[in-house]
Amino acid sequence: MPASLLLVPPVEVPPPATVISDAAVGLPPGRVVEAHSLAALDRIRDPDIALCLIERPLSAAFDRWLDGLPAEALPTVRLTVAPVRVMQALAPVFDRSGLPPGAFRRQLLADIALLVRRFADVAGVAEVDLRLEAIDTDACWKWHVDWVPLRLVATYRGPGTLIADPRRPDRATPLRRHQVALFKGETWRPATVAPVVHRSPPVAGSGVTRLFLCLNLPEGEGGG
Repeated sequence: MPASLLLVPPVEVPPPATVISDAAVGLPPGRVVEAHSLAALDRIRDPDIALCLIERPLSAAFDRWLDGLPAEALPTVRLTVAPVRVMQALAPVFDRSGLPPGAFRRQLLADIALLVRRFADVAGVAEVDLRLEAIDTDACWKWHVDWVPLRLVATYRGPGTLIADPRRPDRATPLRRHQVALFKGETWRPATVAPVVHRSPPVAGSGVTRLFLCLNLPEGEGGG
């Protein structure tokens, strides 16, 4: 696949000036890196890169297990955690939610721990702000940029985040299941490219519950 987004017309994509600060409007659009290895996340530090997309399908059996769980068994938690403690920190959260034990639960824990470790390595931080959410609403339904230096998102169940192409803000594409997106936000420094515009997919009233992972720098940490 070429290093560009597969574009589909989005709904109600606003002009960048309505979602990006005056300072960011003057920044050039960044390039997109697409890869099949998490090692490519390091490219986000390149001055001209705005977004890294990593394609990494997990097994169909894992997907069937996750899709078959009742929505109330999906965990929701936010914590600041060191990469080496992710599995230990999440295990009791999974117990409380009712996520059944077994190989697939261990696979989910291991995958989240892997993404936290890679994010921490790229961002150069000892701890990561981890948010894992079961979402059945439209959440952040407006097109926007994030007031953070750097953010990683991935969706384990349900439709993925809608990402606007940095070069064509009138067009966007949904992230595929398990696809990882690492992108620069409003406060990345030095600011050499415009932050990435995105929004949550509409799921309210559909009966769909997403399982969404979001990783940020701990509060007070900078980027760049």
